[in-house]
Amino acid sequence: MYLYGASGHAKVVIDIAEALNIPIQGLFDDNEAISQLLNYSVYASSSIQKNMEMIISIGNNEIRSQLAQKYQAKYISLIHPSAIVSSRAMIGVESIVVKDIPDNVIAHGCPAKVFMREINNNKQSAVGKNVIGEGGINVSHYIHCTVLEKIVA
Repeated sequence: MYLYGASGHAKVVIDIAEALNIPIQGLFDDNEAISQLLNYSVYASSSIQKNMEMIISIGNNEIRSQLAQKYQAKYISLIHPSAIVSSRAMIGVESIVVKDIPDNVIAHGCPAKVFMREINNNKQSAVGKNVIGEGGINVSHYIHCTVLEKIVA
């Protein structure tokens, strides 16, 4: 797995990946002056190849959205092992979960924040291909996932 972004938020994502024993092959960043972060090599963003498994490790959701549209990577979500995520909660595309997520909510972002409460299970959902929920995570009602490849819990 690779990370895009080699500054403060990347350190949090690295900690979560290491806690989950997920190997990190390196990071990408637009700032060519950065060559290493926490003993991981940092490469120019021009080196990104199609379908790389990646997390955008930038805290600003608007910038993350722009980058996700720019690169054709396999984006994943991470859930910190100390976070408790309800089996009735839903986690959005490209999310980094660092704290507990309660029942009947949808959480999304980096870090994931609750943006919809009281999910009504009678609503329809549009879930894209290759959506995988591991660790009892529900990806269903009220959520439209088209980029999510895998949730690692």
